[in-house]
Parts: sequence; C-alpha cells; structure tokens
Amino acid sequence: MIPLKLELKNFMAYREADPIDMTGLHVVVLTGENGAGKSTLLDAITWAVWGQARAKRDDELIAQGATEMRVGFTFGEGNAQYQIVRTRRLGKASKGKAASSSGSLDFFIRDESINGWRQISETRTADTQAKIERALNLGYETFINSAYLKQGRADEFTLKPPGQRKELLAEILNLGLWQIYEARAKDRLAAIEHETVRRELDLKQCEDELARLPEYERQLGEAQGSLRSAQEKLSQAEIAHRDMELMRERAAHQRAQAAQSDARIAALASELNALDSERSAHLQALQGYEAALNERAAIETGYAELEASRALNEQMNLKLTSMVDLSARKNAAEAAIADERRALESARDAARARLTDLERQSAHEDLAAKLQALQRQTQHLHAQQEAAAQLAVERLTSGEQQGEARAQNESLRREMNEIKQRIGALGSVGAICPTCGRELSEADRARLLGELNMRGKERGDLYRANDSRMRQLAEQRATLDAQIAAVTLELSAAPGLQREEAAVQERLDKAREAARSVPAARDAFDAAQQALDGARYAASARLELARVETELAALGYDASEHKRLRDDALPRLAVFVQRKAELDRADLGVQSERRALESLDAQRAAQNSRIDAERAQLALQRAAVAESERGLARAAEIGVALSQAQSEFFDAQRKVGAANQRVQACGALQDTSARLRREIAEFERQTAQLDELREAYGKNGVPAMIIESVLPELEASANDLLGRMSNGRMNVRFETQRLTQKGDASETLEIRIADEIGERAYEMFSGGEAFRINFAVRIALSKLLARRAGARLRTLFIDEGFGTQDAQGRERLVEAIRTIEDDFERLFIITHIDELRDAFPARIEVTKTPRGSFARVA
Repeated sequence: MIPLKLELKNFMAYREADPIDMTGLHVVVLTGENGAGKSTLLDAITWAVWGQARAKRDDELIAQGATEMRVGFTFGEGNAQYQIVRTRRLGKASKGKAASSSGSLDFFIRDESINGWRQISETRTADTQAKIERALNLGYETFINSAYLKQGRADEFTLKPPGQRKELLAEILNLGLWQIYEARAKDRLAAIEHETVRRELDLKQCEDELARLPEYERQLGEAQGSLRSAQEKLSQAEIAHRDMELMRERAAHQRAQAAQSDARIAALASELNALDSERSAHLQALQGYEAALNERAAIETGYAELEASRALNEQMNLKLTSMVDLSARKNAAEAAIADERRALESARDAARARLTDLERQSAHEDLAAKLQALQRQTQHLHAQQEAAAQLAVERLTSGEQQGEARAQNESLRREMNEIKQRIGALGSVGAICPTCGRELSEADRARLLGELNMRGKERGDLYRANDSRMRQLAEQRATLDAQIAAVTLELSAAPGLQREEAAVQERLDKAREAARSVPAARDAFDAAQQALDGARYAASARLELARVETELAALGYDASEHKRLRDDALPRLAVFVQRKAELDRADLGVQSERRALESLDAQRAAQNSRIDAERAQLALQRAAVAESERGLARAAEIGVALSQAQSEFFDAQRKVGAANQRVQACGALQDTSARLRREIAEFERQTAQLDELREAYGKNGVPAMIIESVLPELEASANDLLGRMSNGRMNVRFETQRLTQKGDASETLEIRIADEIGERAYEMFSGGEAFRINFAVRIALSKLLARRAGARLRTLFIDEGFGTQDAQGRERLVEAIRTIEDDFERLFIITHIDELRDAFPARIEVTKTPRGSFARVA
C-alpha cells in the first residue's frame, strides 16, 4: 500500500483541512507540536481502510460539535490505484431512546478508459471491507504490527520478560489461530466420547433384545393359529353378505327402472305441452298473414311513394357531394395562399435576425491585439519547458552519482569490517599468519598491523569523503527539486493558456467571416420584404380559388328541399318497407302455416299413445320393487355378523404382525449390533488421531516450530540494521532454551547483545543503546510479519520514540533510516525534534489552530 492522498472532514481535530497530496514523496517527516494531530493522520488512514483507530467507538472520532465526518484515502497497490471513502453520521435521539449512528463505505478503482474512478463497492459494507482487505492482502492487526511502528510500542517486544516474549511473538505472528484449532480438537474429542458412550448403551440394548428371540418365535406360532380360525369365520360371513348385496343391487336396479319410467312419462308430457304451444304459435302466425293480405292496396301505394322520394334524395346527395368537394378545394386554395405568405414572412424575419447577428459578430477590433499577447506568453512557456527538461537531466545525473557513492561505501564498509577482523586476529602475541598458517614473529605481526591500519585509514578517509559527497549531492537534488517544482507550477498554466489562445483565434476567424457575409444577408432581407409588399406569391393558388367560386355558383343545390326529404318524407314513409316485406311473406306463409297445423295434430295423437304404454310398464316395475324390499329385511343382521368376523380377523392379523415384527426386529438387531461395534472402533481410532492433533496444535507443537523457524530470519534482519546503526559494534542473538539449576532445558526467549565489551543480556544496555536494539528488532519484525502475510511492505510509519537518543545516536538513527529508505516506497517519521525534522527534505507540517488542525506538505 502506497499512500497518495488523504482528505479529512471533521475527523477528530481536523475540521475543514485541505487535502494532503503525498504523490512523489519518499521519506517524509511529520512534524508539529505535541498534541497538534500528527498521529491523528495515521488514525485517519487506519480508520478509512479498516474502520479501526485509537477510539473505542467510531462516534468518538467525530469532531466536537459536528454531526458527521468523512475520510477519503487514495493509495497505490501493485499497478492499480484505489480510493476508499468512509463516512460516519450521528443520528437524532428520540424519546426514551439513545441516538443511533450510521455510516457508509465506498471503494473505487482508477479506470484509465474513462479517465476517472469506477466504483467497485459491494452491496453490504462487510463485503466491501473484505474486498478492500483482499486487494491489500493485509489486515489491521498485521498492519499495526508491521507497517505501523506505533507510539510507545517500539520496545513492546524487547521489554517483555524472557518467559513472555514467546507469547508476544506468537501473538504478533498471529499464531493464536493454532489455539483455536486446539480448542476445536478438544471439542471434537468430547463429542466423540459422548457418541461412544451412546453407542455402547445402544449395543447393550441390542444384545438384551436378542436374548428374547425364542420367546418371540413361540408367540408368533400361537398368533398364526388364531389367524387361520378367524379367516374361516370371515369367509362364511362374507358369502352371506355378498348374497345380500346382490339382492340390494337388484332392488336398486328395479327402483332405477321405475324412476326411468316416471321420467319418460314426464318427458312425454312435456313434449306434448311443447306441441300444444307450437300449434298456438302457428295459429297466431296464420291470422297475421291473413290480416296483411286484406291491406294489400294501401301498402303498395305507400311503398311506391317511398321509392320516388328515395330517388329524389339520391340526386340531392350527389349535388351535396360536389359542393363539399368544391368547398374543400376553395379552403385548400385559401390555405395555400396563407401558407406562402407566412413562409415569406418567416424568411424575411430570419434574414433580418441573421443580418443583425452578422453585424454584431463582425466587430473584432480588440481580438487581434489580445491574440498577439497570448502568443508571446505561449513562447515564454515553451522556453520554460526546455529549462525544466535540462533541470531534470541534472537531477538524474546527481542521483546516479549519489548511487555510485553509496554503492562504493557499501563495498568500503565490507572491506573495513574485514580489515577490523584481521587486526583483531593479529592483536595478540603468537598470532597465526593468514596465508601460511604459521605463528608470526613479533616483527612480522607489527608490520602486518601497520599495513592493515594504513589500509583501514585509507578506506575510512575515502568512505567519509564519499559520505560528504552524498550529502552535497542530496542538497543539490533538493535545490533542483525546488527549481523543477517552481517551473512545473508555472508550466501548469500552459493548457489553460493554449485553450484561451485557440478560443481567441476562433473568435477572430468568426468575426472576419461574419463581416464578409453581411452584404448577402442584407440582399436576402430586401428581396423578401419587396415580395410581401407587392403580393407576388401563390399565383397558382389564386387562379384555383377563382375557378372554384365559378363552379359553386353553377351547381344549383337546394339545401331546404334536401332537408325536407331527409327530415319529413323519408322517415314518414319508412314504415312501408317493413309492411311490403310482410305482404310478400304473407303470400307464402298462409299455405305453410296450414300444412304445419295438420302435422302437429298427427304428432299429438302419437304422443298420447306412448304415454299410456309407459304408465302400464310403471305399474309392473313398482310391484317388483315391493317384493325385493321384503327380502332385504335380514340385511342388518348379516352386516353385524360380518363386522364381528372382520374385527376378530383384523385383531388376529395385528397379533401375527406384532409377533412377526419382534422376530424380524431381532434379526435386524444382529446387523445393528455389528454396525455399532464398527462405529465404536472407528470412534476409538478418531480419538487417537485427535489426541495427536491436540498436542500438535498446542503451544509446544506447531506454534513452537514456527517460532523456531522464523527466529533465524528475524535475527539476520535485525543484525543487518543494528550493524549499520552501531557502525558494526553490536549484533543480536536469540536463545530459545536455557538450563535450569536441575540441569533441565527450559523454554524461554532471551535476547543476547554482543559488542566490543562482550555478550550481555538486553536488559544490561542503556536507554540510547536499548532504543537502537528496539528499533532494529522492530523493523525486522515488521518485514517478517509482512512477508508471512503475503504482503509486500512498501510503506513504513515510525511514530515518535527518538527522544531518548543522544545527538550521536540520533545521527546514526538517521543514517539507519537512510540505509533502509530504498526498501520502502514511502517512509513516514513522526517527531517534534528539530534535528530529525531537518534531516530529511520532505515534511508534512501539522499546526493546531482554534479552527482545528491543518497539515501541509513542505
């Protein structure tokens, strides 16, 4: 995670602070008075990313008097840029209830295809938080123990007693997960023991039941004998019941036949009634037809008058149609004349507006002078751009020289350490020659010591000269950075200046083009006005209007006569249409109705004969029904006997089933017994495995092995940094076991420090030296923890802790930070000590005012 930008609103002491842009920064010192809000910036980052900070509740982070806060954090990870926006809002308290708070979490990724941010948040806040941690591959606990050297916690590991250091290291390495595994193994063991006891109880019950199998087989034989007797009795009762059911079915069939005869008689009577109704209808129709024939002369006269009126009305309709067509043509000609006039007026108005607009646009007296001024400014910025490129080349050259000097000093340091070791080996009488392996004479030993001291002094002088050169190059790069920043700031105005120049040029071109178009626009306006004044438009429409008016005068349509026909004559004579149709139907209908009456009289006679036959058949069927019902008198007695026989049979069946079930169950219990024995054996095998896992998950199992495996890496990393901080004087060693007074090995985690005096425990060192050890071990722990979490430690936050160092110790600490600065993309150092503040070129200065805290990049 590489911080790029931090935006705060109402977060603790920061109310309306300006955004903090960290783009391009490397080693940054956060400075300010105690309590100004330096550590608050780190709290803002952890709260934005993980929703956690120093406060117990999120509401405590909201600035006093405010009701909501917002933190926006932009950072780089891999090749992508992300942005997190987290908010918190205080709710309103209601009667009897405390105020409830709410918040939001939004996650964005930079999308170059849209040149902006694309939201990738999930629907639920918890899912969005998980997505952020997957993108970072880093949780809050891992962060504060690796990338964040929090105030007061740099010596947390080293100050613990030796017996507790292993527990703290296990906590830092997140080995508490193995305790969870151990607890799960114990819980599983308890569950298996419970299941084993239950299976053993089930097995005992199975074996007790199997012992009663002979008794169950005897009971089954007795029940089967009783079932056979009950079955014979039931068969006899069923035969008698079937005979009674046959008689019952015969009686029901006879009753159904009688009911059918009743229904047929009713249907025949209904059909006879229908024939009577139909005969009455035919008589009525015959009388109507005869009445129509009596009025023949009057109907024919009225119908002839109706036909004459219809013909006259049709002629009037044709004239009306012609008049409507002529009226439509007249309206169309008048509309065409009006349309052409409106179009000509619109063209005149448009020509007037265009002429006015062109005259306004053609004024361009001040644009040419303004364009020349902008072009001179653009030429100046081109010159500044070339100057910035030259400054960048100089800065790159300075950086390369500084890198070469640093690489040479690394080589010189190794040579000086080697010379120091050789001098130490020759420091006593009787030293061994490193070439031939023989004891050196005093003269040879002195000569070799002199040569080595001279070589050491040469390497030291060259080392110090390189170090001085590196500081000069650093100052030169800082000066170049300031110059480049000034030129870059000036060049930032170039895009706006270019856009303004293009806009002025475009306006000037449009003004000149407008001036050229003014004469043509004035001619167009004059032509349109003259056409309107002289009515020189729509000539064909005017000619069509004159022709239509002539045709309307010659048509001769009488509207009042047409109205009389429609409203009086035709409605009054319309009744003769129906009466003429009735007269035509009466000629045919009289004969038809008479034939229909003769046919209906014959059908009525046949229907009366069928009714008499059905009534005779019904009398015979009712006599048969009475005979069958006398035979059904014994049905209740036979039914009771059948029910009793069935009850006895079913009872015998149940007894046989129960006895057989007990016998079959005993047979199945043999398989159950074998299965229970196999399950008990499997539980015993699982118990043995879980006992081994419980021991492996315990503190003396896998966690102890992990600690043993990481200590060499931790020791090597700490010694690398401690050697640079102490100029090779000190190194650290971890001991994980020690002998007790009884001679047994005891688990511990001792920190042993070796220097020019000898090897001592960590607790024997002074405050300044102890801090160097703390710092080296803490940085080593950070790198180790980040590597184990699968994350690359690209940013490091160092919060306070430098006050115990003397001037020389702080200088070596600065050198150590400079030594490790290339290991990190961002390195933040929080301090209020002026010497450390001035030791690095980039600073974020934090000030506290009555309006809240403010931070700016200096």
